[in-house]
Amino acid sequence: MPVCQIYVPDTECDDIVAYIVKRKLQTSSRTKIVVSSDKDFYQLLEDKTIRIYDPARKILIDEAYILEKFSISPRNITLARAVAGDPSDNLDGVSGIGLKTIAGRFPDVARTDIDLDLDWIKEASNKAINESKKAPRCFNDIVGHMDIVDRNWRLMYLDTSCLAANQI
Repeated sequence: MPVCQIYVPDTECDDIVAYIVKRKLQTSSRTKIVVSSDKDFYQLLEDKTIRIYDPARKILIDEAYILEKFSISPRNITLARAVAGDPSDNLDGVSGIGLKTIAGRFPDVARTDIDLDLDWIKEASNKAINESKKAPRCFNDIVGHMDIVDRNWRLMYLDTSCLAANQI
């Protein structure tokens, strides 16, 4: 197979790959396969034409795989990972909260029809705290660490806003 190498100065590879598959090839109905074990690419799987081949595990990953494995949709995986953190990228999350806790406490993260954001998770936490005399500790922890969640979101979310016009 021919391999095309692209280099864009001062840009991370995942931002370039995301731009190519989300923007440059968005009108193509052909399947696009990203070869990587980087979980940041899971957010791309909301597009039914994108797959991820994980060379370490030798598996092809799609939306159904993410939903089954994590009970979180690709549309909302970045939000969940922003809360949980990402040790491979040295991003601390909210202590004691992992993807299983997020999926269990915030079942809307499994929905494939809506994009949840930082405001939604803060509102959901505040609602649970206000409705319960003894809300689970994780809700207070998330609200108390929204600065970390916000930072992680900005670092993990892949979009053209990460690229300058000359890089595009």
